[in-house]
Amino acid sequence: MFTVQKFLIAFSIAQILCPIADAVIIKGTTSYRDDAFADAASSTGSPLIYGGALSISDALSGSDLTTGVEFVGAETVQIDFIDNTIKNIAGNDLVIFEYGANPETISLTVGSMESMSIVYASVFSFQEGGTNINEIRVDLNDFGIAMGNSVSSIFIKVGDSAHKPEISGAASLEPIPEPGQYALIFGLAILGYLLLRRKA
Repeated sequence: MFTVQKFLIAFSIAQILCPIADAVIIKGTTSYRDDAFADAASSTGSPLIYGGALSISDALSGSDLTTGVEFVGAETVQIDFIDNTIKNIAGNDLVIFEYGANPETISLTVGSMESMSIVYASVFSFQEGGTNINEIRVDLNDFGIAMGNSVSSIFIKVGDSAHKPEISGAASLEPIPEPGQYALIFGLAILGYLLLRRKA
């Protein structure tokens, strides 16, 4: 039988356990969801891989910004988001990390290779592993993506012939849920489980 007491017990258990699920990754001054970072990558050319990564996908996926790829020609690098797509929210929606002493420019396409391309300049933001990490913050509105819609792939090319960017990753800027939201969801799940057990 549903009671307020059972719900409060379930909610209290959830409050204790929810920090385990509430993983946050901090880069510079920004906190990211643990599933915010790119999951896979590929290239139409042969950019140089640095930082000990074994493949382009290994170099650009996950939150380790000391690995990446350096453009040496007219390559196109595709970065994919599988676990958590890039959602168009208010303000910026995506961060592309560019590694190196000097900020560089890239040409960015969002969604598909046939879509509109915009040239961005990276801006120094913080250091990781003793090297500058420059950031490009992107608003999906600039690419005509409707509010609330999502994309799962971005395409990066050299911004111009004078620049050879070193891309070290990308991440969605979707907000991190408050711990209370986790607790409420988890508490309701526990309560549902208890009710099912009682009926069995």
